[in-house]
Amino acid sequence: MKFLSFLFSRQFFKHLSVAIIILVVLLFALMISLRIYTQHGKAIQVPDVRGLEEMQAGKMLEQAELRWEVIDSVFSDSIPKGTVAEQIPRAGSKVKTNRKLFLIMNSKSARMVAMPDLNDLSVRYARSVLESTGLKLGSTIKVFSEFNNLVIGQHHNGVEIKAGTPIEVGSTIDILVASGLSDETTNVPALEGMRLVDASELIRINGLHTGAVIVPEDSDMNEDSLWVWKQLPEAGSKQLRVGESIALWLSADSIKYMQSDSIDLK
Repeated sequence: MKFLSFLFSRQFFKHLSVAIIILVVLLFALMISLRIYTQHGKAIQVPDVRGLEEMQAGKMLEQAELRWEVIDSVFSDSIPKGTVAEQIPRAGSKVKTNRKLFLIMNSKSARMVAMPDLNDLSVRYARSVLESTGLKLGSTIKVFSEFNNLVIGQHHNGVEIKAGTPIEVGSTIDILVASGLSDETTNVPALEGMRLVDASELIRINGLHTGAVIVPEDSDMNEDSLWVWKQLPEAGSKQLRVGESIALWLSADSIKYMQSDSIDLK
């Protein structure tokens, strides 16, 4: 009975009122503290630092009371090298003071890849191989050849590029595509005694192609430094249709081509 009497007494209501007031004050103080801690209502608009060099971007972000960190790099030929390619969060976003932004930089040097071998591939497959390697297909140049609709050459900036040659990602590759033989004929040029690089150029000038190239097994020299000592068809033996090929036998001995008549390779 004493407890029930206390619940309805003036003293109980007095203590209850004090407790409620204390609780309200504590809740109000907590809310104020949270506002101060989280900087409630104070937001910064993220500046656009794309296209700026790293130090320029960092200075702009620091002036905006933001932190920053470079987390990755890419390579793109559409923006200047060594500049910010992307930022997280994106420009215009609202963030709190001291928020960290993550920057992705455009590499100062292009990534290099090995030039793939496109020879004997269809145009469609060659395009797919180039794209998967990070290269671009440029011009498709039709040339006469025994084959048809197959890649028989690959050029970069007008110069032949061999498979395995390091090349910048994003480079453009032109391909030579066989379109069958021509009805036009040409003489077989004399190639014996020439270095491979010169013989190949003379073959090209005559509208023909370098076919099989037989290199001695014991030679460690670059093919272009070797000498032609045998060719088939032989010089002046017959007329070839434009687009046909000539097979070459090579040697490191510049005198050996003079002995070719005594060796039967047919």
